[in-house]
Amino acid sequence: MSEGHFNQGEAYYRAGEWSKARTEFQASYEISHLDLLLFNIAQTYIKEGDSVRAIAALKAYLKTTPSDADAQAKLASLEAALPQSAQAPPTQTPAPPSQTQAPLPSQTPRPTRKLLLLPLAIGAATTGAGLVLLGVTASAARDIETQPRTQLDLDAALARRDKLELGAILTVASGALVLGGTALAYGLWKQR
Repeated sequence: MSEGHFNQGEAYYRAGEWSKARTEFQASYEISHLDLLLFNIAQTYIKEGDSVRAIAALKAYLKTTPSDADAQAKLASLEAALPQSAQAPPTQTPAPPSQTQAPLPSQTPRPTRKLLLLPLAIGAATTGAGLVLLGVTASAARDIETQPRTQLDLDAALARRDKLELGAILTVASGALVLGGTALAYGLWKQR
C-alpha cells in the first residue's frame, strides 16, 4: 500500500537515510500518484547534495502544484547556486519525484482523510442534536403526564410531542447515516 511506503520513507528520512527514503517515497508515488509526494523526493536529493536532480524533481512537482511558495523558493535557491552549465538535466532521468515537503506527520499525503473529518463532525453534531431533541421530547411527555389539561390542550400537547419525537428520531437517524457513510468511505479509502 502507498501509505506503508510513505511511512517507511518518512522513517528513513528521519534517520538520515536519504536514498532509502527516496526509494520508499517513489514507491508510494507509483501506487498513489499523489502530487504531495513529489516535493519529498526533491528533499532527499537536496539532502544528498544532488542539486540537479533536486531541481528536476521540484520542477515536476511545481507542474502540478504551481502555487507552492516553499517549493518555488527552494527551486530558485537551487538554480541560483548552480553554475549555468550544471543546470542541464542529468542524462539519466531521475525516478519520478514523489513528495511535496520534508516528511512531517502533519503533511502526510492523506488529503482524503482530512476530507472525511467534515462529514464526521457533521454526523456527530447531527446525532448530538437529535439526542438533545429526544431529551426535550421526554421532558415534554413528562409534562403532559403530570399537568392537568383540558382535552383540547392535551391533544395539542400530544401533537407537539409527536412532532418533536419524529424530528428527534429523524435527526438521530440522519446523523447516524452520515457517520456510517463516513466510516464506510474511510474503510474504502484504507483499502486503496
